[in-house]
Amino acid sequence: MNDYIIVKTTAGRIKKGILSVPVSLIDSFPKERGLISILLDNSPKVYHMHYSPYESSTRECRINGLERWFGKHNAQGEENIVITIIDKDKFIYRLCFEDDYLNRVNLLSQRFIKSSNETTAENNLTNLSKWTGKDKKLIVINQLQIIVEKPAEEWRSLIITAPSIRRERTPVCLKVLLGEVYDRKCQICQYTFQKRDNKYYYEIHHLDPIKGNNPKNLIVVCANCHCQFEYAEVTKYFNIEDWLIFVKMNNLMTPVKQVLSKNSEIVKSI
Repeated sequence: MNDYIIVKTTAGRIKKGILSVPVSLIDSFPKERGLISILLDNSPKVYHMHYSPYESSTRECRINGLERWFGKHNAQGEENIVITIIDKDKFIYRLCFEDDYLNRVNLLSQRFIKSSNETTAENNLTNLSKWTGKDKKLIVINQLQIIVEKPAEEWRSLIITAPSIRRERTPVCLKVLLGEVYDRKCQICQYTFQKRDNKYYYEIHHLDPIKGNNPKNLIVVCANCHCQFEYAEVTKYFNIEDWLIFVKMNNLMTPVKQVLSKNSEIVKSI
């Protein structure tokens, strides 16, 4: 989550209650002078503040009326302010001091990781998307890329089902990430169906039961393909990055959809 927008303030601007918006953001702000909607920190309250565009006499984009907010935070000298674009078309934005922004990103991320069920995980993911102003799909892909680099033991949660058999339980947050990125559709046949609760059904298969919960070892499947993995004659084909890219089930070769890897060259099979 380090790709956020920072504006540096100065003591003079803080005293005047002014925040200068970078020229790179002018397309996301009004072209004319007027009022814009501002949310401050984590508050849902909307403030209507005066805004002057780049084309005005100031020759810079300015948000005015922030004296009280700066005072509340005892802002002095140079401060880093994060601007989150909530709704570009309706001119709604959020302002937050950088440390507070990052602390909340961490809090929301931890809530997501520790989610006890899929509904809670989905809600926590939505809250993280709203706070950062980023598309949920982008957050999902970012989180999966981070997890790919983690040691397998950090995501291991083994259930002992028999003395000689170990089966992996996928953390709720990871199942939700995979479901989001693949639209809850089987990566092999693209099938899903809507349940009575209006959610779409999918399962997670571990390619190797002892290799842990790294996304490279997991695949979103329908119940039919999951059973084939368990009971059919299966050969798995991997690329140089160790992603499953093809699978042969009972002599039928099928490509496997992978979002985090575009390499389609087979280097090994199991």
